[in-house]
Amino acid sequence: MKKVILSIVISVFYLSCGKIEVLPEGTIEGRFEIGPLCGVEPITADEQHPCGLSFEALDKIYEVYKVQLINTNTSAVVAEKKMDHTGMFSFTVPEGSYNLDYTPHILYGSNKPSSDKAINLAVKASQVTTVNITVNTGLR
Repeated sequence: MKKVILSIVISVFYLSCGKIEVLPEGTIEGRFEIGPLCGVEPITADEQHPCGLSFEALDKIYEVYKVQLINTNTSAVVAEKKMDHTGMFSFTVPEGSYNLDYTPHILYGSNKPSSDKAINLAVKASQVTTVNITVNTGLR
C-alpha cells in the first residue's frame, strides 16, 4: 500500500513539474559611484581609498543609497541592493524590460533633488548588460 501511495505522489509531482514555465534569464551588473567626494579630486583618485577615506567612511556615504530594478510592465521593484563602498551590483532576472534606478534621488550631502532619470534596459536571455551610475555631489 505504501508503494502505491508513493507512486501516486511521485506521479503527481512529476506531471505537475512539466507545467512550470521557466523563463530565460539575463544579468544586469554595474557600478554605482558618488563623486567627487573631496572637491576637485576625481571620483577615483585612489581606487581603494578616494580622498583618503577608509572603507568604513565610504560605507557610511554609500549606504544612504539603494539601486533598484523595476519591472516596466508592473512597476514593481523586482530586486534591490543597498550600496557599500564597492558600489558593485548584479541582478539576474527573467528577460524583459526593466528600469534601473537608485533611491533617494538627492545629491549626496544635501537635500537637493537629483535630475537623474531611471535607465531603461532590455534584458536578453544569457546576456550580461553592464550599467554604471554616477551621482554628482556638486563639490568643486
